[in-house]
Amino acid sequence: MNSVVGVSEFLLGYLRISIKGGSAERFLNVCAGRGIRLWNLERAEGNLCLNLYLSAFYRLHPIIRKTKVKVVILERKGLPFLLNRFRNRWVFFLGGVLAVSAWLISTRFLWSMEFSGNMKITSDQLERFLEKRGVCLMVPLGSIRVTELELALYDEFEDVTWNSIRIQGTALIVDLKERDVPQNQTEIQSHLGMNLISSDDGVITEMIVRKGVPKVKLGDEIKKDQVLVEGRVPVMNEDGTVREWILTEPDADVWVERKLQYEGCESLYYLETVPGRRKEDEYRFFFYGNEYFTGEKNVFYRESVLETDVTPKLIHMLGMPIRIRKITHGEVKVTLRKRNEDEAKEQSLTKLLKFLTTLEEKGVQIIEKDVKISIEGDFSLTYGEIMIREKEDLFQKTEDELDGTQRGLE
Repeated sequence: MNSVVGVSEFLLGYLRISIKGGSAERFLNVCAGRGIRLWNLERAEGNLCLNLYLSAFYRLHPIIRKTKVKVVILERKGLPFLLNRFRNRWVFFLGGVLAVSAWLISTRFLWSMEFSGNMKITSDQLERFLEKRGVCLMVPLGSIRVTELELALYDEFEDVTWNSIRIQGTALIVDLKERDVPQNQTEIQSHLGMNLISSDDGVITEMIVRKGVPKVKLGDEIKKDQVLVEGRVPVMNEDGTVREWILTEPDADVWVERKLQYEGCESLYYLETVPGRRKEDEYRFFFYGNEYFTGEKNVFYRESVLETDVTPKLIHMLGMPIRIRKITHGEVKVTLRKRNEDEAKEQSLTKLLKFLTTLEEKGVQIIEKDVKISIEGDFSLTYGEIMIREKEDLFQKTEDELDGTQRGLE
């Protein structure tokens, strides 16, 4: 027979009983004759088990006496029994009803606003824009006209090229895209009238000058801060003297080979942290960004702190301004360790490779390296030379600008 409980069975309440002894068949016939509904009839260990409504159970007394059977209640199901269980806890039950009611009511109001894609336009400006149109926290969600807000946003902010406003749970989500800002030409650093100089000693291996006056040539050995390409062009008189200088912006590709001295020192001793057994958890509640009910833990051991968001997914889905953060204070033990020679050399090599990678990321070419790693006492020493090839890009003001004079075309 069908064992699915219907709504009427749950609301009215029902019992599962066992019929023993007497005439079980006659008991069933009498119940049928008096209109008592029975369902889920089964045989178990020679007894007859069945379900009947709670109200029908009170009508069984004369039938039991007439058929001489014994009735044992096996289960009580349904709303009447559930309410009876909470009869002595009516305050708890009432609190639950009120909490659910308050939650259902709160889902009909706006509790938070989120903005994304705004770079030039600040969140405060967007909040003032919405407030002028009657959209602020705790307003009914049904009063928010999303389409009208999207159109008004284009009129209010000229830099907005696209926007989307939607309601998600109890949060108003505003996504927008701003017009790309053209690069201001005045922000581009100008090298007009400046000299291209050497950043360090080296030898010029390649040189192409498009603008400016070259002061060195291919194969020259140069010193630090030496002028490579001058940022002013002389205008000569007929007698060979300089009549005036025309300021220009040096444009040249000057590649220089030079040696770098590399030195590194790493201690063989290091501190190793090992997780301990002790852990302490504390929870912090945030409502509208304000912190409440903070139970701080007094931890008397060296610790590592791990913060995780444990806000229920339902609160995230509804967009309610509630956040719950779990902070775990885990014990850590610090131990002094010593690397062996292989580990120390590997550590020094890793640091060297990281340095070389940084150079390559800056456009520096590594031509040759002669670096040695040795263990001396409690330290791992790294020393040697690295031959590199790099493009010069260091500029300095001309002598005219340094001494305060300005000459050139007017």
